[in-house]
Amino acid sequence: MLSIKKPTLIVNEQVCRNNILRMVQKASEQNIELRPHFKTHQSHAIGTWYREKGIKGITVSSFGMAEYFAEAGWNDITVAFPCNINEVDTVNELANKIELRILVSNDQIIKRLGDTLSSKVKVYIEIEEGGGRTGFDVNDIELIEHSIEEIEKSDYLEFYGLYCHAGRTYACQNAEEVKELSHAVLQSLSLLKLHLINNYGQIKLCYGDTPSFSILKEFNGVDEISAGNYVFYDVMQAELGSCSINDIAVALASPVVSIHYNKEEVCIYGGAVHLSKDKSMS
Repeated sequence: MLSIKKPTLIVNEQVCRNNILRMVQKASEQNIELRPHFKTHQSHAIGTWYREKGIKGITVSSFGMAEYFAEAGWNDITVAFPCNINEVDTVNELANKIELRILVSNDQIIKRLGDTLSSKVKVYIEIEEGGGRTGFDVNDIELIEHSIEEIEKSDYLEFYGLYCHAGRTYACQNAEEVKELSHAVLQSLSLLKLHLINNYGQIKLCYGDTPSFSILKEFNGVDEISAGNYVFYDVMQAELGSCSINDIAVALASPVVSIHYNKEEVCIYGGAVHLSKDKSMS
């Protein structure tokens, strides 16, 4: 028995490795490149478990996180957050050492990047699919095309493709809702991709969220998947149908500091900061 003195994160290595292997195999069967999102684990050690399964390109959520994993030898990294022009020095430093992919979520940032970059980067146009996230509206083809043309004017920006995180799937109540929502989003993205291919040549579509990647059987039009939560999973994902309880690879051990028998309650050393404020649906 572990001696737990304060809230302690516990990872079941075998379950975690099984989750990684299952998703690597699924992506391979679908002929899709898996570029796992490392923001969930943020761990050099867990990163090596991916590398052992042949993963070469990864996704992170900040340039600081990109630096962290670049130091561990990862040299193909997507920063899946709208590019912050105030970090252009870091962008240049990273792009000089690794293949760096960035996201742009509006047309104003493109010219500023073109004027301040000194190293080449690949650019995804971020697409917003109705969930209120950042990005270009999937139906605003004129603005998307204008932005691509601005990217292609720069010596340091290379238009690479479209990036979309369908975060609305996390609010679904069951697997059928995830399928229905995801199919609608993927249809819109595929139509946009086909239209752009006719005008700009071959482009990539990167898509990523754990519920859809776990539940869907096919990903028509998708070239890359950047989901990440599946490495650990959680109770909400199990209730949604993304996984089983036995697939959850992480837990928080919190000491019991007080027992109130009359109220049938216990007080633990572990609050919202440690456990998050997510609630079970049941």
